[in-house]
Amino acid sequence: MSGIKKLAVILCIVLLGGCAQRVLVNPNADLGAVKRIAVLPSRPEPLYSVIAAMWEADLLSVGYEVVDRTSIESILKETKFSASGMTQEQSVELGKLSAVDGILFVDEVPAAYGDNGKGHIVDVATGRIICTIQLKYKDILAKVMKKPLKKSGWKNFYRSYKAGGTSGPLLVRFPSFDQQSIKKVAISPTSKYDLTNQLIKVGYDPIERKAFENILAEQKLSISGLLNQEEMEKIGKLYGIDGMVFSGFYEIPEYGRFYYAKMVHIESGRVVWSVARLSGFLEEFEFTPKLIKRAMQGKQE
Repeated sequence: MSGIKKLAVILCIVLLGGCAQRVLVNPNADLGAVKRIAVLPSRPEPLYSVIAAMWEADLLSVGYEVVDRTSIESILKETKFSASGMTQEQSVELGKLSAVDGILFVDEVPAAYGDNGKGHIVDVATGRIICTIQLKYKDILAKVMKKPLKKSGWKNFYRSYKAGGTSGPLLVRFPSFDQQSIKKVAISPTSKYDLTNQLIKVGYDPIERKAFENILAEQKLSISGLLNQEEMEKIGKLYGIDGMVFSGFYEIPEYGRFYYAKMVHIESGRVVWSVARLSGFLEEFEFTPKLIKRAMQGKQE
């Protein structure tokens, strides 16, 4: 898209969408009842996965307990459910299998640069849509969710949200979790980056990556990274592993590269800290011990 066309799209959004209601809450549902949530992209395109990762961080920053979607995607694969066409009954069944209260689906990613798209949250206990979300240019999910969450009586706010954007990484953590309870950690076989040295420097005890792959092979578990919660708990108990690190990047035409790293608590499946950064195509991002430490503390740069 040319610069002139992008500007035209942005102007249309500002002029026509400025007064639109970003979060429309179902009056028959309780927004505050969903506290343990997963974010699922409805399509396999990289940009949908990027938005899902960004929304995970957004929800962490306002106090949601975010369950890593890797285990959810494993369940979807096993049950042959489709996130893009999930029925009410399938949503309820997925909730039972994954022990989440709700699922935020990434429904649409508009073409304009900076837009975060459309989504909806489903209460998996009932299959009811709790709210629909429509984000416009420069909207941030955490910010637009704040007012309706307050209205619902939400008590889990952690701190004010500060976006990293392209000027700096976004660092968030789950607020009420004891980060010191995670000691022995494994790096997911699908991780793009070997963060062993960085993890050691911030106090973790990482298992050697090849040794972890051997463990998965011994237990006849997938090394694709799509481990369900039961499998994660199993390897945690057998080998004393407290957490698993996932990392990688997506390269998006016309956008740049999206880098991420996150720690997942093995026993609960929850994301306990996340580092994310959107940068240009030529700029290589580095996950430093300082960044990881600050994410564990919930501090921005």
